[in-house]
Amino acid sequence: MRCPLDLRLCVSIDGGILVGMDGILVKVLEPERWFSPLALIGVGILLIVIIDAARSHAGKPRRIGQILRREIVVLAVLPMLSLGLVLTDRSTRHLSEVSTARVEAGASAVSASLEARLEKLQDAVETAALSMANGARLDEQRIRESLLQFHGINKEFISTLVADSSGQLIGATIARGAAIEPVDTTGIQVGDREYFREPMRTGTRYLSNAFRGRGLGKDIIVAASAPVHRSDGSIAAVIEASTDFSRLGDVADPSLLPENAQFVILDPAGHVAASNEPETFLPLTTPGPESRGEQDDGDYIAAQRVTGNGWTVLVRLPQSSIRDEIAADLIISGVWIASVLVLSLILANVLARRVSQPLITLAHEISDYEPPSPPHEITIPKGAPSEVGMLARHFYLSARRLNQLYETRLGSHGGAGRGDSSS
Repeated sequence: MRCPLDLRLCVSIDGGILVGMDGILVKVLEPERWFSPLALIGVGILLIVIIDAARSHAGKPRRIGQILRREIVVLAVLPMLSLGLVLTDRSTRHLSEVSTARVEAGASAVSASLEARLEKLQDAVETAALSMANGARLDEQRIRESLLQFHGINKEFISTLVADSSGQLIGATIARGAAIEPVDTTGIQVGDREYFREPMRTGTRYLSNAFRGRGLGKDIIVAASAPVHRSDGSIAAVIEASTDFSRLGDVADPSLLPENAQFVILDPAGHVAASNEPETFLPLTTPGPESRGEQDDGDYIAAQRVTGNGWTVLVRLPQSSIRDEIAADLIISGVWIASVLVLSLILANVLARRVSQPLITLAHEISDYEPPSPPHEITIPKGAPSEVGMLARHFYLSARRLNQLYETRLGSHGGAGRGDSSS
């Protein structure tokens, strides 16, 4: 390699090429690339072809059609079958690797989307708390108006509420279809709920684990809450907004996941908060290690990611769906190989007929010829091998010479007989 500009650049390029070649060599020499079942079957078929081609076939004579058919199948179709098995093995391996990569990428994408959604929920609630803190006295009418406005803008929530420092609700809204409606909060206490107690204790925003609602419905919800501070820094109230099981699952957009993939979102306590398989992952249950992909049971390709705030996203893909695709590839390969085999046999018959028919005609001419009868010019069909035409032409010329010799010999014997009678 010539390097007129910079020797160090050349060394770097050459080193990169060598490192790249070394990496390729390591990949090529990986045992699993050579000793997989399909690859070994393909190599075995190829060895059969080599052994058959190398050994002697002396024995009972066979027709040329049989020879051609056999040789085409053994020397053409079987190597192609061997190559097809090896390529199918590489295709299935690639499919498995791609599926694993897609599952891992899906888990990462859903995890990032979930983290962004949870941050957005908390930011919205914290902003609402700051807005209320900057206002006048927290009376019930103003709370209701503020919540209706807040909930109308943030439609991902199913309910909102404001509780005073004692835990008594002083305002709430709930989503009923497309409408946002105020709720009668008379006698409703939330002082024992974590989403109230934690902001009162820490003075900062809070995101709950998944739990079942109580006062404003029985949905599986996740609550985001924040304290409303007075001007002196004390906490006057807590505002909370809830998103439900199904809406939290919207973060797993189907385009982010492989087809037929299952996902589950676990809260920091390990409870199911959302899933696209609610019959398998029951709300608020704790999946076992096999469901979380922590055991290699061979039934799923699984990947999980943990968000910055402790939530877990698990994505798993049933191996059966991959096996179905592999089976489809094998069936397609089998159809192609069977089609080529049938086509090869048809072509073998055509080629055998093209070669054997002129030879059969020539054999009949030879067997029927008896000098001094004149030989017939053998008509060779178009497309017959040139050697067959050459052989027929040589037979015709040889037969003519044989006739001439026969006639000359007859003539000489006839002349000798007449000389003896005249004497």
